[in-house]
Amino acid sequence: MRLDFSRHNPNIEYPVSDIEPIPDVDLPPGSGSGSDDPQPVPPDKGPQPPIEEPPDQPGNPDDQPDPPPIGDPTPAEPTRLV
Repeated sequence: MRLDFSRHNPNIEYPVSDIEPIPDVDLPPGSGSGSDDPQPVPPDKGPQPPIEEPPDQPGNPDDQPDPPPIGDPTPAEPTRLV
């Protein structure tokens, strides 16, 4: 192992190894030589667009507000924790 000095501060030493990095370990998938790269997905087998809900299904339309909550939101008596 050898020591290199910082270009910004000559008093700081950084240990530098003479061993080259192992490409299979240090590189993420897709940035290597191409043998371990994932195969591209054909367009017909890729993610499908979401299926739209038919208009006769139950549910709130986009222009109606949500229904009010069931129950009294401000009860006459305070809630007792037992």
